[in-house]
Amino acid sequence: MLFSNCMERGPNERKIGEILKPLSAAALASFLAHAEPSYSAEIPPDASWRDGIEALHRGVVTDTAEHVGWYVMGEREQWLAPPTRGDPDERFYEGNPAELLPSDEEVGVMCEMHNHVLESFLRAQEQGHAPSEPSADTIRSFREQFERDPLVIPPPIDAPPSYGDVSIERHEILRSQIQERLGHEIEMRHGVKTVQGIWYWDFLPSAKDLQAYPALPRLDESVAPQEPRASISEITLQYVRTLQAGEDAFEARATLSNAYEQTLGVRIRFVQNEEIATEPVCAGAHYQEDGN
Repeated sequence: MLFSNCMERGPNERKIGEILKPLSAAALASFLAHAEPSYSAEIPPDASWRDGIEALHRGVVTDTAEHVGWYVMGEREQWLAPPTRGDPDERFYEGNPAELLPSDEEVGVMCEMHNHVLESFLRAQEQGHAPSEPSADTIRSFREQFERDPLVIPPPIDAPPSYGDVSIERHEILRSQIQERLGHEIEMRHGVKTVQGIWYWDFLPSAKDLQAYPALPRLDESVAPQEPRASISEITLQYVRTLQAGEDAFEARATLSNAYEQTLGVRIRFVQNEEIATEPVCAGAHYQEDGN
């Protein structure tokens, strides 16, 4: 059991363990599905990459729903706002979002970005799917401070890419729509802005095999969580505990990255808020490895 050794740890870890003890891996998986509807990001088309990311970051703190934006790089760089809709289980693009891409211009890279808002954490907290700390009062206080100083230290919350975000099936649909629209394939990069920074991700060749899950059960069927997802949920919980304890999260993020690769065939890479400006535009999941 995840917390079986909680009483053998130091005072801070014991406190954090008691805070998170009611949160099971299955409950965390429900939270990580972040099933709230998404809406198109209100980012001006001519905004810079950095301005767009700052807008997504403000949305993380102040908005009640997630936002989506595409940063397209080619003959010119611009933000596009694909139409989206949501249901209680997952978010979807509305219609064929690839129709937004300029078919008469050369497009080299399309960076698919969205954010995970703090409001989703508060809603999950009310439903018992998220830790009880930081409290709603603490988050409201952070929001007030953020309005005065956007550089205020964020609360110890984070939400890496969800299972829906890294769905190879969803990606293949979008990729085929873009290829049909432009007549050729382009490089696609993916990221989610959280209160802590940006999580980039990309699909490895193993994704198509590892994500070949059985059909979802009917709503009236009771089944155990699929092991790969449960495993990632538990490791994510350990990462959250590290943030809550104020410890260096580098190792916890590395462990989480390995879990995504081994169970979902997805490469993920985290960039802290203060490091985003030091990297190229939409550097992507492989930036540290190949340097471009």
